Amino acid sequence: MADRLLEVEGLAKYFRGGGNWLTSGGDSIRAVDGVSFHVEEGETFALVGESGCGKTTVAKMILLLENPTRGTISFQGEDVRRFRGGGLREYKRLVQAVFQDPYSSTLECRSWTSSASRCASTSTCGGGTCACGWANCWKTWG
Repeated sequence: MADRLLEVEGLAKYFRGGGNWLTSGGDSIRAVDGVSFHVEEGETFALVGESGCGKTTVAKMILLLENPTRGTISFQGEDVRRFRGGGLREYKRLVQAVFQDPYSSTLECRSWTSSASRCASTSTCGGGTCACGWANCWKTWG
């Protein structure tokens, strides 16, 4: 079994709600609520979803750019919020987010699922290693 590198459990981020200078504010806004996943050693992980669903907020919390309201983020079994000094530098060196421009990644005439299905159907896997056509598809569309 592969080693678990990153584990996110019950991650939530609430922002203080609206209001104006006369009021104390409204209800909190749930940007992310109850996100859980893990990434094993050797895996490539993609977080996908509709615009505004919280993908960037999750990435910012994993990268320690935002503090979660609730939940845990562990890297190699250690809580990332406890990292200091050299451990923090090493974590930030090893964990990175890559954001993709959705308009340059797919053809305008196809939905994302149609484009992804086309690439997946051209992939060939064997012996535990997948040599797939994803990179060629993205190059073609980008």
